[in-house]
Amino acid sequence: MARKYKKRPHVIEAMRWTGDNLDAIRAWAGTDGIYRPTERRPDQLTVTTIQGDPAPVRVGDWILPEPQAGRFYPCPANVFEALYEPVQGG
Repeated sequence: MARKYKKRPHVIEAMRWTGDNLDAIRAWAGTDGIYRPTERRPDQLTVTTIQGDPAPVRVGDWILPEPQAGRFYPCPANVFEALYEPVQGG
């Protein structure tokens, strides 16, 4: 018989890429795995994923750290807002 399940609530840290907050992101996440925009893509960061692959982070996307240092997960704003809500006092 099939049963219904829900995600257990857990608290995460995340920071949104606004296009002009690279210093704040690096202060929060460190410099490993976060690569600055290029002349060709001035509105896009690149992060290293848990698999070691580069992934684009576009303005408005959220950056979530993975358990392994220097690895991140880019998350589009609409997905982030559907899954997460602010924590009181956080």
